[in-house]
Amino acid sequence: MGAICYTTHPAPISAGNDAMKAVYIEKHGGPEVLTYGDVPDPVAGPGEVVADIFAASVNGADWKVRSGSSYRASHFPYVLGRDFSGVVSAVGDGVNDFAVGDAVFGVCDVGQDGAYAEKIAIKAAIIAKKPASMSHAEAAGLRSRASPHWFPSKIH
Repeated sequence: MGAICYTTHPAPISAGNDAMKAVYIEKHGGPEVLTYGDVPDPVAGPGEVVADIFAASVNGADWKVRSGSSYRASHFPYVLGRDFSGVVSAVGDGVNDFAVGDAVFGVCDVGQDGAYAEKIAIKAAIIAKKPASMSHAEAAGLRSRASPHWFPSKIH
């Protein structure tokens, strides 16, 4: 079971800042390599959205990435975290299924992390609208409990 991390106060929609807070690593290792600090704000590329993260889950894959035992980061600083829930704050070219203000949730694509931050840029094709009946914490933790064949196609 994954733990849920909340932002203390979600970043305002369309804040337009040049930096955001994140938990990242600058090398692989134990928990002592985790750093909390500023990293550049993400920008939505074509086919992507930027989501302000309201909740992110902590799961077994995260420590494996941090330690370098299952995935070696190709660049540093490297922001950890794969599962998240939040609100769309920017939409890239070619995105028609989401708009600024939509509540969404998802899991980063293979080889991408970045949910332990105030914002994330992610492919619109791999996220889903968060049901109104589900909290951000529930949505962020859903993937840890659901079959990969079920998520997110069965959530409407």
